[in-house]
Amino acid sequence: MLLKKSFLFLLVFSILLTGCKNSFSDYGKNDSSGSENVSKVSEERQVSSHINPNVPQFISYNGNNITAWVNQFIFTGDGKIKEQSPYGDRTYVKLSYLKDGVIKTVDLTEHALHYNLFNGVEYITASSKGKYIVVQFSSDLPISIIVDTDTNNSKILWYNEAKHESMMSISFNPNNEDEFAFLPSADIKGPDGTHTLKIYNLNNDLIKTIGEIKEEKISMSKALIKWDGDKIFVVTADGKHLFSFTVR
Repeated sequence: MLLKKSFLFLLVFSILLTGCKNSFSDYGKNDSSGSENVSKVSEERQVSSHINPNVPQFISYNGNNITAWVNQFIFTGDGKIKEQSPYGDRTYVKLSYLKDGVIKTVDLTEHALHYNLFNGVEYITASSKGKYIVVQFSSDLPISIIVDTDTNNSKILWYNEAKHESMMSISFNPNNEDEFAFLPSADIKGPDGTHTLKIYNLNNDLIKTIGEIKEEKISMSKALIKWDGDKIFVVTADGKHLFSFTVR
């Protein structure tokens, strides 16, 4: 079974990479009156299409009994995400996952367009047994979307929907499929230098504060959260700050 999953993932990965290469090589094929102009027209088209160069077009995850990947192709202009390029190429963000030998896909494009998430998805994680997949979009206030792989339904993990504040740096409890630790996106820079680590339960929608990080002048953007028994560790992206909390 493991061999079969690995083969399927490698097969899908190869197809997707080939598709990405073809999408670039096809640019300008019908716009040139001579073979010498094909390369120039193709380059000009890519520039005028405003493909966001900071967005990885393929992100993968393999763990917790599930293999998942995101394909994203995002066009921008005037600091905003665009539905399509001047040449009609469309923006898309799609999460696919392999579970029990079946590939399923969830289209996240509308979320990206609605909330102007022009920097796309930055990482993927999953719950301990693969029931839930979470993707986090990079933004001034990052937005996380959770997918239930039993139903293929998705929703935004709001911390404060009215203010468009989401949960970020999601890390699932390895002993509880329905519970994860997170940081509120509103606290990226921290009110008065304080950040709060919280736990969310998907069964009852309860949020519990585990502790505060009282450290001034640090950003928790892209911070990592790690469970270890009754301890939860939070480390900043630069690795210079490590915080430990006991779960009671």
